[in-house]
Amino acid sequence: MLREWLVRLLGIFRRSERGLESEVDLHLEMLTGDYRSRGLSESDARAAALRSFGGVIQMKESYREQRSVPFIETFLQDARYGVRALLRTRGFTAAALVTLALGIGANTAIFSVVNAVLLRPLDYPEPDRIVQMHRQQGGLWAGQTGRRYMFFRDQMRSFEALAAWRGTAFNLVNRDEAEYVTALAVSKEYFTVFGGTPLYGRVFESAEDVTGGPAAVILSNALWRRMFNSDPAVIGSSVALGGRSFTIVGVMPACFDSIRTAQLYVPLVPSTTGPGGGTNYTVAGRLKKGVSREQANAESDTVFAAYKASLPNATFEGEFSPAFIPYQEGLSRAIRPALLALLGAVAMLLLIACANTANLLLARASGRGREISVRAALGASRGRIVRQLLTESVMLFVGGGAIGMALAYWSVPALLSLMPAGYLPFDTVRIDRTVLLATLALSIGTGVIFGLLPALNLSRPDLVEAFKDDGTRTTAGRQSGWWRRSLVVAEVALCMVLLIGAGLLTQTFMKLRAVDPGFDSHNLLTARMSLMGERYSTAAGVNRLYELGLERLRAIPGVRSAAVVNGVPIDTGLNLNVDLLETEEVERALTDWRYATTDYFNTMGIKIVEGRGFDARDTAGAPPVAVVSEQFARSLYKGERAIGRRIQVFRQDGAMEIVGVARDLREAGLSGPVPTVMYVPVAQTHDAAIQTSHGYFQVSWVVRADGITPDLIRRVREELRALDPRQPITAFRSMDEIKSRAMAAETFQMVLLTAFASVGLLLASAGIYGVVAYSVAQRTREFGIRIALGAARSRILTSVVKQGAGLATTGVAVGIVAALVLTRTLASVMFGVTSLDVLTIVLVGILLLAVSVAASIVPAIRAVRLNPVTALRE
Repeated sequence: MLREWLVRLLGIFRRSERGLESEVDLHLEMLTGDYRSRGLSESDARAAALRSFGGVIQMKESYREQRSVPFIETFLQDARYGVRALLRTRGFTAAALVTLALGIGANTAIFSVVNAVLLRPLDYPEPDRIVQMHRQQGGLWAGQTGRRYMFFRDQMRSFEALAAWRGTAFNLVNRDEAEYVTALAVSKEYFTVFGGTPLYGRVFESAEDVTGGPAAVILSNALWRRMFNSDPAVIGSSVALGGRSFTIVGVMPACFDSIRTAQLYVPLVPSTTGPGGGTNYTVAGRLKKGVSREQANAESDTVFAAYKASLPNATFEGEFSPAFIPYQEGLSRAIRPALLALLGAVAMLLLIACANTANLLLARASGRGREISVRAALGASRGRIVRQLLTESVMLFVGGGAIGMALAYWSVPALLSLMPAGYLPFDTVRIDRTVLLATLALSIGTGVIFGLLPALNLSRPDLVEAFKDDGTRTTAGRQSGWWRRSLVVAEVALCMVLLIGAGLLTQTFMKLRAVDPGFDSHNLLTARMSLMGERYSTAAGVNRLYELGLERLRAIPGVRSAAVVNGVPIDTGLNLNVDLLETEEVERALTDWRYATTDYFNTMGIKIVEGRGFDARDTAGAPPVAVVSEQFARSLYKGERAIGRRIQVFRQDGAMEIVGVARDLREAGLSGPVPTVMYVPVAQTHDAAIQTSHGYFQVSWVVRADGITPDLIRRVREELRALDPRQPITAFRSMDEIKSRAMAAETFQMVLLTAFASVGLLLASAGIYGVVAYSVAQRTREFGIRIALGAARSRILTSVVKQGAGLATTGVAVGIVAALVLTRTLASVMFGVTSLDVLTIVLVGILLLAVSVAASIVPAIRAVRLNPVTALRE
């Protein structure tokens, strides 16, 4: 059987028509000679031979079927004919290919991102066994405490290993040069969970992951190559990180941990108190072979009950058992809604492009009525005609897909360059085999679906009508008119949804820009500096650095004022528990904690709405004071006056008196809720607070000047570098730039969706123009008669424009209903606006109607300029 099929396949390519003709002629000659020998004349013998041999054409077809695969041969015939047919109508082919390339290319580009983030398995050994631990509390996903992690690590039996980690950073000193490097503090189980085997050296041992253990570090491959010249002998040597000496015990391979950008790893040393003892750990585990995620979650319920029993005085109100979810899902949870919304947008764009192409196919079909009728009259079955037309359609769509793939190869790097930093959880986006196969399937599938309607429409010709005149304006035109109008309505409806989505995101962008951040960002420059490590671990050392640095900065020409704070507004800050004293009972609340120098509020332009800010009285030996935000006073003191109240964060600082209330600020972005914030003078901050703050965040030097110029940035850099060359300056940014970066994700999404909507609007307007122009061409004789009989040309113009406007109106109505349902998926990326925004819906509807009228004007003008004599001759 296999040999027979191979012979058939080879027969498709090796078959010789000349050899087949010779063989048939030989058989006929032999039969003719036989009949001649029986006494028949030459002509009678030939006729008898033909009767005996049977139909020559049928015999040839039977031979071909035995020597080849008929359906493949038929497809190749249809493909060759389809190529010739498409080349004969080059204008149509070019328009269709461009339309499809835009739709399929956009889908390929966005799907490559979705595939990388949501679908493609992570680059770890057996990634399906890695799960992330989440605890849900108060409707929010929270991190893990050190106490909880260690309890679950010791009690859970479903895992080979359960690891915890948190982000950190160090000042790495090399030959009097300091560099700020990102790092991960990881538990000893981390490399077991993620399958990391060092290129050189070893991973962390148990003795290094406990309090008081040896200070060890593992280098990433990139850092090892860049700073240590790929020297294997670096194992066992020491490196200075944050003023401490760490022993290098390992170097990881280049392929490890490609998702994160850590340049080195240090032991986590999990703890139940101090830095990291709060909700700051991320926890993931590797399931044992044969253990399902459901089994792990069932065990989690039991372990959580035991954990609560071990803490009888703790409150677990509103908290559920920790859930173990796939690690990839945990990484992509925040970005998933936005990616799916963008994928839905490009899917709509593809549907618009396909509907437009189907309309072009229907228009092309109107000119092929006689061709198809001739084929039908000669005996071609309806199925054979449909197969031929579908082959042409699929070839067209696959061609558009190929061009779209080329566009995607170009556009994906451009798309990634436009994405704000940190928008994706990892940057392994590429067009791989999955994307290629998906694009091929999409091209073939859409080619069949959207080519079927024109094929079925054209495969039922009225032969009598088709052979009258030219056979193009009566048959195909009447059959396809309803479908053409329906496709345009669908295009307009889909475009309406896209435009409303783009409008809502534009409104979001405008609302964010209008948000009052609570300070004056104009001409405000910030310079970030890392003070992590023992060098600046005391309040005395830090205050001395700030005094000298601020003196240098204020002496720069053009500088009006300067200050230092451990985290500027909008950026993420340090959250700490604060005790409210002098209440009926001691309460604890979570607040953003900031230390600042004396001139901070003036430099930032933050208004003190009650009481005072910091001044020269607030020295190290003076009574401790604090300034709180309006939201702090409102939410924690329930409308009572905050001035004079006492609060406490660190025991070493003691109780602090609230002496002022500052205007509310935005923290951790512009779209979140207004946070509670408290400020303390850096001069009154003790060592424990300094070390906790510097362990998590860099400090910011803030300079208000007459203008931010390259010369100012250069002078600030020089002064800070001269202050201490061993402390790296990691970034110079204006506060206006920080505000813009806070809106970067919303801006990117708005620009992308607006671009898709604009292309959709262009295609929809082209569809309206095509239908109206086709209608005018069909009614040329009618318009000529009406003009000849004295009809007003303005009435003809109005009737043509009304046709396009009517299609658009129907599409707008359908699109509004669809948008009210579909735009709800944008809720997670909108701010200050709802999916039922009437202004957006009305403006988009007016825009579409205006575009439809404009698209109808050109064919309408063509109709009123008709010469009646010429029209009647057509």
